[in-house]
Amino acid sequence: MIFSGDFYQQGMLRWNLGWPTPNYAGAFLVALLPLLWGLSWSRWRWVVLAGELGGAFLLAKTYSRGAVVAWGAAWLFAFLATRAWRQPVQSMLWTARIGVFAAMLAVAGFGWNRLPGARGAETADATVDDSSIGNRLELWRGGLRMVAAAPLQGWGAGESGRAYMNWFQDVDRTEGFVTMVNSHLHVAVEWGLPLFGLLALGGGMILAVAWLGAAPPEPSAPETGYIRWVAGATGASLVAWVVANMFTTLWIEPKLWIVPALAVTVILISAWSGHRALRWGRVIGFCFGATSLLIIGLFVMGHVMLSKRSIVAKPLSDGAVLLSAKTGAMSVRGIRCHAWLDTGVLGVSPGKEMRRWLEAMNGESESGGGLSQNEGKRSLSAVCEIVVHSPSGIEALPSSSSVILFGKQAERLWRIAKGKPAQVLIIHPAGALPKQESGGMPIDGMTLMVLLPAIDETGDGARWRKWAEVAGARVCISEGVGQDIRAVWPGVIMGLKKEDI
Repeated sequence: MIFSGDFYQQGMLRWNLGWPTPNYAGAFLVALLPLLWGLSWSRWRWVVLAGELGGAFLLAKTYSRGAVVAWGAAWLFAFLATRAWRQPVQSMLWTARIGVFAAMLAVAGFGWNRLPGARGAETADATVDDSSIGNRLELWRGGLRMVAAAPLQGWGAGESGRAYMNWFQDVDRTEGFVTMVNSHLHVAVEWGLPLFGLLALGGGMILAVAWLGAAPPEPSAPETGYIRWVAGATGASLVAWVVANMFTTLWIEPKLWIVPALAVTVILISAWSGHRALRWGRVIGFCFGATSLLIIGLFVMGHVMLSKRSIVAKPLSDGAVLLSAKTGAMSVRGIRCHAWLDTGVLGVSPGKEMRRWLEAMNGESESGGGLSQNEGKRSLSAVCEIVVHSPSGIEALPSSSSVILFGKQAERLWRIAKGKPAQVLIIHPAGALPKQESGGMPIDGMTLMVLLPAIDETGDGARWRKWAEVAGARVCISEGVGQDIRAVWPGVIMGLKKEDI
């Protein structure tokens, strides 16, 4: 969800212009401005020039760095596609356009020290210290790892931000994300590389058509004049849209598609009208090759970064996530545990706490501490793999497995017990007591332990203690904490001895 509100840069108000965020406003304007370039040589040139100046000023007042970069990319595309450097007058006009845009940025008070390499980098507002850039870079690195972990199926629609925070964000970071803050990476992470490649191929072909349509004709061909300037302008608009999407997740806002959809329509109509014969075989071949290289590059970069992580997360077909500890390049052979998490016990990113546990275990394994493989066969202290199930996930488990239920997930105990798990640990249970489907308690041959908080915030502690005594479960206490166990996690579970569970 994107929230409207006031945004400031160095004490200056960033203009939203009716959009939820200034970045949305900047993306809309930077896609719109290149369309005016195609009209610059019409009889309405002075009206168009005034509109371009006003639009550049408004864009500058959004203080969107991504929009400024997108404008530069659009200008470069139009300049090169139309071969403007071959005509001295046109070359001067295009160069003057850069000066005018820079002047509008200066008049609007655009913060130049926010740009990479600018003066003032040693100040508190320096780019290297700017959290909006640092957070993006860290998020994008995690996104590449997510692509490598699930290249075909992705992590699911609407799951990119939550999955990143749970399974890939450094455990000591607390920033919250909803998306990848990058439309292209957003698609690759949530839907997988096949769909991303298909969209990239389609977009690349449209840009190739615009590029070819904007090129000057052969000496023997008639001059298409105005048509090729329109092709260059609409192609530049689409380039601006593509580049702007690299810095913000824009594609989820339907109204932002108005301008790029118009640009694509004009490009396709121009190509269909037959003003210039296009060699579609070459267009498709070039775009297919470029898209293939892009997909391979994303996967390889993500795989290299993923291989350096001590904990690897991969989505399973039923919505669960498999966490595996690694030592060097080899997966550790150990106990696999099945877990159902609760945010009331482990916080808003419970998966991060499970990774913290595995990282601590992996550190002990590498240092030679902890339990041996034989000693660990009946102890959760030797866990090296965790299958984290979704709240609505399946409950059919392999026999003799280890299970951990957090908080309100304890209510599924009896359904899980049908699979005859070897051991079950209930951590800080809350809510209703587990309901039996038939008489008796099916815990024969199963080791059951209940870990209760020392501070009974929910008022459930006494009920669960009494229930555990009747069920014959062992009861332990998490000293010094309430329902949220993070203050003593993972030490509390690593401190459990073999005889405890």
